[in-house]
Amino acid sequence: MSHDMDLSKYDLGELILLALDGKMTSEQNAFLQDQIINNPKARQYYLEFLTTYAGFSPYESSAVSFLKPEVAEENYRGLLSELAEDEKVAPAVEVVEDTEEKTSTELIQKVQRNRIVYRFDRRSVFSIAASIAAILLIVVFVRFGPSRSGQEVAVLSDSINAKWADNSFTLNPGVRLLDSDPPFMLREGYAELTFDNEATVIIEGPAEFQILAENQMRLYYGQLFATVSEQAHGFTVLTANSEVIDLGTEFGVKESLDGETEIHVAKGVVNLKAELDGKNFDKIISEGLSRNVSAKRGQIKEIAFNQLLFARKIDSSSGLVWKGLMTVDLADIVGGGNGRGTGGNEIGIDPLSGQRCQYSSGDRQGRHDYVSVQGDRYIDGVFVPDGAMPVRVSSAGHVFEQCPKTNNVFYAGIFTGSGKNLADYNLRPAQASLGGRLYGTLEYPSIFMHANLGITFDLDAIRSGLPGFTINRFIADAGLSSDAPRQGNADVWVLVNGQIRYSSFGFTEKGQARTIDISLKQSDRFLTLVVTDGRDQDRPDPGSRSTDSDWCVFGYPRLGLSRLD
Repeated sequence: MSHDMDLSKYDLGELILLALDGKMTSEQNAFLQDQIINNPKARQYYLEFLTTYAGFSPYESSAVSFLKPEVAEENYRGLLSELAEDEKVAPAVEVVEDTEEKTSTELIQKVQRNRIVYRFDRRSVFSIAASIAAILLIVVFVRFGPSRSGQEVAVLSDSINAKWADNSFTLNPGVRLLDSDPPFMLREGYAELTFDNEATVIIEGPAEFQILAENQMRLYYGQLFATVSEQAHGFTVLTANSEVIDLGTEFGVKESLDGETEIHVAKGVVNLKAELDGKNFDKIISEGLSRNVSAKRGQIKEIAFNQLLFARKIDSSSGLVWKGLMTVDLADIVGGGNGRGTGGNEIGIDPLSGQRCQYSSGDRQGRHDYVSVQGDRYIDGVFVPDGAMPVRVSSAGHVFEQCPKTNNVFYAGIFTGSGKNLADYNLRPAQASLGGRLYGTLEYPSIFMHANLGITFDLDAIRSGLPGFTINRFIADAGLSSDAPRQGNADVWVLVNGQIRYSSFGFTEKGQARTIDISLKQSDRFLTLVVTDGRDQDRPDPGSRSTDSDWCVFGYPRLGLSRLD
């Protein structure tokens, strides 16, 4: 707020606070009104102060809109204009004063009064205008700050991209929730509720829900996932036709607008109670099982358990929305994603520039350097391995000392997918089949690396986006694509902090899969995948380089996770 007025006698902010508290003296009141009327900067400061003051209310969004300076100024000008017009046309008020002395017994025959004309004083008009802001503040808090009665039983502990329907107060993380609050409508995004008994519920929008008690809530529609502590045993979710009662568990509930309820038990056991067509049902649902409750059909039936249906954990600081998947997809990261399905397919990285690129078929020479990948926190860097000189494989200076000598040539960038756009070899797109499984699909993603290439992932950066989890393994299938045009010969390496953790030589049989499975520790930071040309020699005839047909594929390359809790 601007506060550069000459107010040597009083501090304007202190005066406004005294006014709001009703503790001003008449002298202070006169001084404040004089400043607001005659000092534009003081008037602006006064409006800004009230706006800020209203902002500290939990109902600030409504209050502040009434106190915007441009709105208040316009109201003041309108009021002054109307009062001025009234003053011009208002008739004079004639008042006759009695000049004669009278006694209690004297009859009054005629009262003579002098004519007195009352007109609005300009200072009085401005005083009225200045007082409106203080009155308005009181009105705002009375109108938009209704008292909330009831018992506090939970807190809105976190949210991601949450958009709420109009409520009586602002729903931001940290807001305490009462058992008497009306239903809440989450239009989109995610919200985490933590009950005082340590039950945690993740709501995914669109959804409507209501907190009924310390250990009970209602889901009108949408879906939620509850993680219930021992002391919250018996936590209950009500739907239109069911009660889902915790018996020590993690479970999800999905409720549709037409009265269809799904219950998926991820851990432990729940007790399902339902009333359908006048009949009462009481069933126990165990871990890994699911049920559908249908009001239309009047029945409960078993359905397939969906492990990835519900958001089970969110973290706004990292943007984490975890839906039960215990792996991080490195192909998705190569495609520009976060390892949880947000990246694209057939997207590449140029090892010479570190920039995203499209397919470009043709031999190119490496530059004997390590290149950072621009705009990707999870990929530390890329390189073209040579072996004739030290090969740096991380930004921390780790070196691949055992790297064999290569011709320092690569044919295409590092891609997520199957290499299908290298269509100069075949009339049909490549399919990258390994061990009879088709890779480069949404179900089985892959990284395509035509020798000679290397890429390093920053495991610490990946961990930072997974609070509550630790990385324990790297798993993948590796081999030459079934659609490589000719006989290839490649070697595959996996390094951790520059040290070899896996190596396999002589990949010559197309479509053959070799499984990689290595353990990782919390201290392991850099994971490097390398493909070299198999140490065969370049031949002089065209198309006979040592890298010819070295279509290497890492099938479903992923990091295994475990929960810290």
